[in-house]
This record gives sequence, structure tokens and C-alpha cells, in this order.
Amino acid sequence: MSVQHYENFPVASVLCPPALRPAIAAIYHFARTADDLADEGDATSDQRLNDLAAFRSDLVAVCDNKAASTRWADMFVALSRQIQAFQLPTQLLHDLVTAFEQDVRYTAQAHRYADEAELLDYCRLSANPVKLIAAQVLWASQKMQKGASLARRIPGRAGWELRLVVQGGLRILHKLEANGFDALQRRPKITGWDAGPVLWGALRMS
Repeated sequence: MSVQHYENFPVASVLCPPALRPAIAAIYHFARTADDLADEGDATSDQRLNDLAAFRSDLVAVCDNKAASTRWADMFVALSRQIQAFQLPTQLLHDLVTAFEQDVRYTAQAHRYADEAELLDYCRLSANPVKLIAAQVLWASQKMQKGASLARRIPGRAGWELRLVVQGGLRILHKLEANGFDALQRRPKITGWDAGPVLWGALRMS
């Protein structure tokens, strides 16, 4: 699939079982589109919330086997097919939109998460992305290492893709620590120079 945004993790790569790639691509584009509505461009917070409300309305439509609006028609047609094919749990898709709406409101209010419990509640909605600042890097690394056991238990190509996701995440955490946790001014990225350490780390997980 074509991924127009840079990502620090593989998205429906050749390691992913072919039968799963359309579903992964559809979910990725759904999440990426909602994310862009929440934080790309110069829209006001009210405009972003209105766009996310319209986006959610289209999600409700396709979950009810109805046609979405023309605004994101291709993306929602693809998502609808995969919802039906795999009986995807649509509440998780709604939760993700809720997380982006919360992002917009919190940004407008300059609200900071008060404690780990509030942060984890946000993570529950948004599939566990973590704003990596210094205090969370160690926490995120520990959680990543704890979850790595799942990748070891998944057989075949899907397991290898998960191993690369884990190692890519750990590599990003290492880079965050190395650049003084300055994620805003110097966003860490996986480059070709990281291929060796990431692959070696994935092999050691076997």
C-alpha cells in the first residue's frame, strides 16, 4: 500500500500476511485521516471538532451498512468492506475518534494530563500511543518490553512484523533519550542506518 505520511513502524508491509493487508490498510487510513483532521493545517479547534463530528457520522453510517458522505467516500467504502469481512469491533473505531476529539479540546484548553491514570485512560481510547516526554520514556520502554512476549507467540510473517514494530518502537525511545527527550524540535525517525539494529533486535526476539 502507499503510505503518504512518514511512520516509525511498518504498515501492511510484505511481512504482513496478504489476506490481512486490506484490513490493515483500511484501518490505517481511517486512523490517519482522523489524526489529520485533529492536528494538521490551520483550522480552529471548533472547525476540527466539526470535521471530526462529520467524520464520526460517516463512521456511524458505514457501521449500519449505509452509504457515507462523498467527503471520504473511498476510505469509508474500503473500511466498510473490511468491517463486514472481519466483523471488526466498531466501538474501537469510535473510541479512536473520541481520543482525537479529546486531543483537540485539551490542546485548545492547554490541558495537561494530571497523572498516569488519566494518561492511561486516553491511551485506552487511542490504542496506546504515548506522548514521549522524559518521565514517560522509561515507562513506555517497560510497557513495550512487557508486550514483546506477544510478538514471540505469533507464528509466521505476522510475528515477524510485530517484532519489527517492537524493535522500531524501542529504537525510537533510544533516540529520544539520546537527543535529550526533545521530541518537538528534533523528532526522532527510523532511517536506513537503523535497519541493522532493528533487524538484529527482531532476530534476538526469536
